[in-house]
Amino acid sequence: MRIFRWPHWRRSHAILNGENASPHLIIAQHNMNATLTWPEFLSQAKQFLDISQQLNDSWQLYKKDDEEPNSFLKYTQKIKCKANDELINVEYHIVYSVSYQVPMLYFQAHRSDGRLLDLEATWSVFMPDASRTDLYEMLTQMEHPVLFRPFMALHPCRTCEILAQFGKQSRNLVLTFISIYGPYVKLSLANAYGLYIEENERSID
Repeated sequence: MRIFRWPHWRRSHAILNGENASPHLIIAQHNMNATLTWPEFLSQAKQFLDISQQLNDSWQLYKKDDEEPNSFLKYTQKIKCKANDELINVEYHIVYSVSYQVPMLYFQAHRSDGRLLDLEATWSVFMPDASRTDLYEMLTQMEHPVLFRPFMALHPCRTCEILAQFGKQSRNLVLTFISIYGPYVKLSLANAYGLYIEENERSID
């Protein structure tokens, strides 16, 4: 995986153009205002969930209440730690950022005995080749805005600009966000997600 510093978003162009995401999944909006209102995020999250169900994937929509931003997408999986073959249980949340008006990716990773990975262990498992400076800029611990517990999170400071750099208009920025940011933390969508969107766009056109 090629690592880039979040503040210098142009360095992401190569990785976002196919090194870690399928070309079928890179479907983004070509304008410098690739933000979402809360109702737009919720609508696109529900559309993403519908696609997941059609594809027999295991995404869920968690709803705390009807207030902003108290609903988020949730996904769990097991990954293998390369250093010792230990299985790590990871829970991912795609949450709406009220401040940045974009999706954010939060996650927690637990060892097989239930212990939570600390910051250093998380960096080692998910981004072993990144420099310490890159890690602080990209992946850090934040309070979850819905659950009010510490989670690891990919920083959203350049999300809007990154989402705006692709030429094909997206009908679902939540899907686009997951396909671009997910591979940094071992969360990859099947090509079928992008193909599903493309087929539905052709049927509409």
